[in-house]
Amino acid sequence: MPDATMKAIEYAKKHNVPVVMTLGTKFVIADNPQWWQAFLKENVSILAMNEEEAEALTGENDPLLAADKALDWVDLVLCTAGPIGLYMAGFTEEEAKRKTQHPLLPGAIAEFKPV
Repeated sequence: MPDATMKAIEYAKKHNVPVVMTLGTKFVIADNPQWWQAFLKENVSILAMNEEEAEALTGENDPLLAADKALDWVDLVLCTAGPIGLYMAGFTEEEAKRKTQHPLLPGAIAEFKPV
Protein backbone atom coordinates (compact mmCIF):
# COMPACT_ATOMS: atom_id res chain seq x y z
CA MET A 1 0.00 0.00 0.00
CA PRO A 2 1.42 3.45 -0.89
CA ASP A 3 2.85 5.49 1.99
CA ALA A 4 0.50 8.40 1.25
CA THR A 5 -2.52 6.10 1.54
CA MET A 6 -1.33 4.69 4.85
CA LYS A 7 -0.64 8.21 6.18
CA ALA A 8 -4.16 9.30 5.20
CA ILE A 9 -5.61 6.24 6.95
CA GLU A 10 -3.50 6.99 10.04
CA TYR A 11 -4.85 10.56 10.22
CA ALA A 12 -8.42 9.42 9.63
CA LYS A 13 -8.25 6.82 12.38
CA LYS A 14 -6.58 9.27 14.78
CA HIS A 15 -9.43 11.76 14.29
CA ASN A 16 -12.21 9.14 14.17
CA VAL A 17 -13.01 9.78 10.50
CA PRO A 18 -14.44 6.83 8.52
CA VAL A 19 -12.12 5.43 5.86
CA VAL A 20 -13.77 4.69 2.52
CA MET A 21 -12.05 2.43 0.00
CA THR A 22 -12.88 1.16 -3.46
CA LEU A 23 -11.15 -2.04 -4.55
CA GLY A 24 -10.46 -1.01 -8.14
CA THR A 25 -9.77 -4.33 -9.86
CA LYS A 26 -10.50 -7.99 -9.20
CA PHE A 27 -7.03 -9.06 -10.36
CA VAL A 28 -5.20 -7.30 -7.52
CA ILE A 29 -7.64 -8.71 -4.95
CA ALA A 30 -7.54 -12.26 -6.38
CA ASP A 31 -3.76 -12.42 -5.92
CA ASN A 32 -4.11 -12.34 -2.12
CA PRO A 33 -7.68 -12.02 -0.79
CA GLN A 34 -6.65 -12.89 2.78
CA TRP A 35 -4.27 -9.91 2.88
CA TRP A 36 -7.04 -7.61 1.66
CA GLN A 37 -9.51 -9.02 4.19
CA ALA A 38 -7.07 -8.31 7.04
CA PHE A 39 -6.26 -4.85 5.64
CA LEU A 40 -9.93 -3.96 5.39
CA LYS A 41 -10.67 -5.17 8.92
CA GLU A 42 -7.82 -3.12 10.36
CA ASN A 43 -8.16 0.07 8.30
CA VAL A 44 -11.43 0.54 6.40
CA SER A 45 -14.94 1.57 7.51
CA ILE A 46 -16.80 1.68 4.19
CA LEU A 47 -16.04 -0.59 1.22
CA ALA A 48 -17.12 0.02 -2.38
CA MET A 49 -16.68 -2.72 -4.97
CA ASN A 50 -18.26 -4.32 -8.00
CA GLU A 51 -19.52 -7.90 -8.15
CA GLU A 52 -16.29 -9.26 -9.70
CA GLU A 53 -14.14 -7.65 -7.00
CA ALA A 54 -16.60 -8.90 -4.39
CA GLU A 55 -16.24 -12.47 -5.61
CA ALA A 56 -12.43 -12.21 -5.64
CA LEU A 57 -12.50 -10.87 -2.07
CA THR A 58 -15.10 -13.20 -0.53
CA GLY A 59 -15.41 -16.23 -2.80
CA GLU A 60 -19.15 -15.53 -3.12
CA ASN A 61 -20.53 -15.08 -6.66
CA ASP A 62 -23.84 -13.66 -5.38
CA PRO A 63 -23.31 -9.91 -4.77
CA LEU A 64 -25.73 -9.90 -1.83
CA LEU A 65 -23.90 -12.76 -0.10
CA ALA A 66 -20.54 -11.15 -0.91
CA ALA A 67 -21.68 -7.85 0.60
CA ASP A 68 -22.92 -9.67 3.69
CA LYS A 69 -19.58 -11.51 4.03
CA ALA A 70 -17.65 -8.24 3.70
CA LEU A 71 -19.45 -7.01 6.82
CA ASP A 72 -17.06 -9.30 8.71
CA TRP A 73 -14.38 -6.68 7.93
CA VAL A 74 -16.10 -3.29 7.49
CA ASP A 75 -19.16 -1.41 8.74
CA LEU A 76 -20.83 -0.58 5.41
CA VAL A 77 -20.59 -2.18 1.96
CA LEU A 78 -21.61 -0.86 -1.45
CA CYS A 79 -21.55 -3.48 -4.19
CA THR A 80 -22.51 -2.65 -7.76
CA ALA A 81 -24.06 -5.46 -9.75
CA GLY A 82 -24.27 -4.31 -13.36
CA PRO A 83 -27.82 -3.76 -14.63
CA ILE A 84 -29.28 -5.12 -11.37
CA GLY A 85 -28.06 -1.99 -9.59
CA LEU A 86 -26.41 -1.51 -6.23
CA TYR A 87 -26.48 -3.56 -3.06
CA MET A 88 -25.84 -1.81 0.24
CA ALA A 89 -25.14 -3.83 3.37
CA GLY A 90 -24.66 -2.50 6.86
CA PHE A 91 -25.82 -2.58 10.42
CA THR A 92 -28.74 -0.70 11.96
CA GLU A 93 -30.55 -0.52 15.25
CA GLU A 94 -33.87 -2.38 15.30
CA GLU A 95 -35.81 0.83 16.02
CA ALA A 96 -34.18 2.58 13.04
CA LYS A 97 -35.43 0.03 10.51
CA ARG A 98 -38.27 1.07 8.24
CA LYS A 99 -40.53 -0.61 5.74
CA THR A 100 -40.71 0.35 2.09
CA GLN A 101 -43.52 0.30 -0.42
CA HIS A 102 -41.00 -0.32 -3.22
CA PRO A 103 -40.50 -3.84 -4.55
CA LEU A 104 -37.37 -5.64 -3.37
CA LEU A 105 -35.38 -8.10 -5.42
CA PRO A 106 -35.39 -11.66 -4.16
CA GLY A 107 -32.11 -12.59 -2.58
CA ALA A 108 -30.16 -15.42 -1.06
CA ILE A 109 -30.58 -13.97 2.46
CA ALA A 110 -34.02 -14.76 3.87
CA GLU A 111 -34.35 -11.46 5.75
CA PHE A 112 -33.74 -9.60 2.49
CA LYS A 113 -36.64 -11.21 0.67
CA PRO A 114 -39.98 -9.39 0.58
CA VAL A 115 -42.68 -10.81 2.82
